[in-house]
Parts: sequence; C-alpha cells; structure tokens
Amino acid sequence: MRNVGIFTRDCVELDALEAFLAERNAVVDETVTSLGTLSSALLGSGDATAWVALDTSLSQAVFDANDLQSLRTQLGFDPKSHVDIHFSSTDASLVLAMTIAGEIAARWNGRIDYSGAGGSWDPPQRR
Repeated sequence: MRNVGIFTRDCVELDALEAFLAERNAVVDETVTSLGTLSSALLGSGDATAWVALDTSLSQAVFDANDLQSLRTQLGFDPKSHVDIHFSSTDASLVLAMTIAGEIAARWNGRIDYSGAGGSWDPPQRR
C-alpha cells in the first residue's frame, strides 16, 4: 500500500470533502479498530482503487511543533488541512490516486506530498 498526502492552504471541511468524493462515485467505509473508528471513501474498482481518509486534521501528518515548522518551510505556507490517499501497487491505482490528489490540491489550494509513493515533493515515476 502506498499513499500521497495533500497539504492545503484552505481548510478542508469534512462535508465538502464528502460531497467532492460523492461526485466521483466514492463509497464511504468505516472500520472499527482498537484506536477508534476510521472513515474513508473508496474510489474506483478492480486494479484502479484508492481510499481517501475522511480525517483532514493536520494531526494525521504532523506530530509535533518541529514537524510543523519544517513542513511550513518546505511548503512555503501554513497548512490548514491534510488529506491522505492510500492506493495499491498497480499503475491504474497510481493514476487514479494522482488524479484525485491533483483535483483536491486544485480545489483546496494545496501541495501534494508524494513521499509515501516513491517520490518527494515531485511525482513518483511509473513502474
């Protein structure tokens, strides 16, 4: 499983993210874990699937004040939200995740972090 994260200048409200994903035929799924309930939206099917986490808080990606300061420096702005997208190892899933990440970044004025997908602040290479 790989992931990309989108750090946004504008606050991503949950209802707005859910509406954005519903327009793309996403199916919301809840998984109960020992840490609580995790909500995500499943996009696509078969070889082209991606899961968008429905928790947009920075605490999902930033763990302390030093992380936040480093992130602000790298981004060049003070992030308001973080959207995490997980996807499988297929090229079709990579394309779907990159498409959705680009749309989220455009909609909420964000920057994509590709480090969880084999890149950095630049897109990863296709396999």
